[in-house]
Amino acid sequence: MRGWSLLNILYDNKLYKSIDEFRAAWISPGFKKLAKQVDGQWTGTGQTGTAPPLDIRSPPIQIQPDGQRFAVDKDAKYVEWMDFAFYIGFNRDTGVNLYDIKYKGKRIIYELGLQEAIAHYAGNDPTQSGTAYLDSYYGFGPYVFELVPGYDCPAYSTFLDSTVHEYGNTTNHKNSICLFEHDAGYPLQRHTTSSYVSVTRNTIFTLRFVATIGNYDYDFDYNFYLDGSMEIKVRASGYIQSAFYAHNEDYGYQIHDATSGSMHDHVLNFKADLDILGTKNTFEKVGVVPTTTE
Repeated sequence: MRGWSLLNILYDNKLYKSIDEFRAAWISPGFKKLAKQVDGQWTGTGQTGTAPPLDIRSPPIQIQPDGQRFAVDKDAKYVEWMDFAFYIGFNRDTGVNLYDIKYKGKRIIYELGLQEAIAHYAGNDPTQSGTAYLDSYYGFGPYVFELVPGYDCPAYSTFLDSTVHEYGNTTNHKNSICLFEHDAGYPLQRHTTSSYVSVTRNTIFTLRFVATIGNYDYDFDYNFYLDGSMEIKVRASGYIQSAFYAHNEDYGYQIHDATSGSMHDHVLNFKADLDILGTKNTFEKVGVVPTTTE
């Protein structure tokens, strides 16, 4: 292959200049050969060890005793819940974005959604130290797959499809966005006096989707609260990008015989185009300036 050449070989934290030099070291007396990493039951997702005594019983679930308390226009992708109303947008790069978010009939946000996500790794080998994923390159939209009722979302959720246009093709993923109400598990407010007790249930309205990009599953929640506040939550699941365990304790933890987990950061950037009390908003731009420290 033109333009490509082998620069070095790194093995056991030692650098070899050529294949011949590495082969000579390999067959030399006293050369330490690192342990091989093999697949096994430890790499699966099944339950291991002894299950707790009552684990076989079904866990608690929530229900909608009077049915759905929000309205959804599936064609227009328009949603109304209590004092909130908004439109759902979807694109190849960032997945779900919300538009024209109104509270009590007045727009508060024109656009709300993910802009970019980066995963930056560290390590003492070229692969780990040189890894930096910009996830919008792969795209969140193509990997927003069908959700599992009762697990990803409550079984009573309302499910929407998502459509992606990419490379001249159109792909439709069924039931890949869910909408549901749920109890926060703690009261919105409470107070006790000598004559009465007042408690308000804290009901949350959630729009959820999951994007599986490579080894990571990003679980996105757009939460709406009865007091007019909003929240974005992102949870990461899936499995880690691992490294070979050899003298890299400063860059990760040993998780198996010859496997290390690489330290890395996930940084997700969201855009919130606010239109509170009109469109004449002020904003402050904060810049991150790199410095060199010895």
